[in-house]
Amino acid sequence: MPKLTLVARVVDGLPLAASMEEEKDHRELDAYKAQAKKIVKQLNAASPARMTIESGANSFHYIHSDGVCFLCLTERVYPKRLAFNYLDDLHKEFMTKFRSEIESASRPYAFIKFDTFIQKTKKLYIDTRAPRNLSKLNDDLTDLTKIMTQNIQDVLGRGEMIDSVAKKSSSLRQASSKYAKDAKYLNTQALLRKYAPVAVVTLLAGGGLWWRFF
Repeated sequence: MPKLTLVARVVDGLPLAASMEEEKDHRELDAYKAQAKKIVKQLNAASPARMTIESGANSFHYIHSDGVCFLCLTERVYPKRLAFNYLDDLHKEFMTKFRSEIESASRPYAFIKFDTFIQKTKKLYIDTRAPRNLSKLNDDLTDLTKIMTQNIQDVLGRGEMIDSVAKKSSSLRQASSKYAKDAKYLNTQALLRKYAPVAVVTLLAGGGLWWRFF
């Protein structure tokens, strides 16, 4: 069954809603919550619309559509088809209720009340052998072979590498700017040392001539 669920805005990764887990599950899921947020922050318009990301004994599944990402965590043995059906149900309900408010949301979990629907829907997907779910497994026409599967280390490692390159580029720009300022200062000092004596002599000579003739 879905262990945790996160709904987030793709453009900036802002969490819009999430499932509320029982207290006993918090410690186990904390690390996965952090991974879920990193996954969402790496999404953009060019990212696959549907993907499964394996993380240890569990898997993240997400869909992103209409500028919103719907992500859940399940055990790896949980049927992928049911996981994406679950996310499709959330997507349909969320967009029906909040489509016009998504862009203007400015604080995290602005639609936390959506958890009521998440919990109600999650219960429908707990038992994979329930007639309703067996029917979905048999009748759903979604082609799961087209959904990409990746490892969490590959996904997060790529993001960390991009962050590292960005930080190095920023440091290089700062160093270049400092070097340019230092070079300008040194050039100014060199010019002063070279021409200051000439200027002083010229000034003194001019002053002497002025004093003599005036």
